Amino acid sequence: MNRITALVTAFVFASGSAIAEVLPANATCSDASLAGNYTVLFNGTYGNISGDTPQVFVVAGLMNFNGAGTIEEFIYSSSVDGVLSSDISASPGTYSINASCYGVLNVAGTPASIFVNGSRFVGIVTYARGWAVTVTGTR
Repeated sequence: MNRITALVTAFVFASGSAIAEVLPANATCSDASLAGNYTVLFNGTYGNISGDTPQVFVVAGLMNFNGAGTIEEFIYSSSVDGVLSSDISASPGTYSINASCYGVLNVAGTPASIFVNGSRFVGIVTYARGWAVTVTGTR
């Protein structure tokens, strides 16, 4: 798998404006809280532990969640340091959402911590030192 696929599949997420709504005290979530198609936007920089210069990237795509812990499809286009790639498909992945609406996405071995709020999710990639990646998803 190439670095971009690992990065993009690294899912998940946080854009301050997307989490502006506060969950009600009685909110409960589960894997079923993510079901259907979500447009996603990844934004950030990444490098690696050996000291590579961080690269700027943006990814826009579509993820399909089955409501039972599987990401069925992930199609996206990306720009990494100004180089555009289109119509890329990533391996299906998995996710798990707990009752407090916190969860973990995992695609191609790259985990991300997310928070689900209704038809949106936000989070951060928790992959490696040198990565500063946020993601938002909207149904």
